[in-house]
Amino acid sequence: MSTLDSGNGKKLSLVFKLGNTTELELLQGVFCGISSAGDPISGREILVKELEQDYEKMKWAQLSLKDENTDPRILNYFAEYAPNCIKIKNVSSFQLSDLESDA
Repeated sequence: MSTLDSGNGKKLSLVFKLGNTTELELLQGVFCGISSAGDPISGREILVKELEQDYEKMKWAQLSLKDENTDPRILNYFAEYAPNCIKIKNVSSFQLSDLESDA
């Protein structure tokens, strides 16, 4: 588990499943944190190692789900919103009645 801290109150925690091999190409895990609106959020996350890149030269990059150069398996994994992101809905009164609304 790792926590990223922006230094201005925003934190994001990441948890990945690690294998027992040194030849890792892909890590799958989850993130959790607080949205800009102050709501708890979580979802799936992956880290992909660039096989042609030396470790010292690797850097983080966000892949576009519309980029035709992105591996189709990654595009398929994140194709639907629902299995990838979890967030709470409609908190206004902090009562059980908050669960009744779909808004």
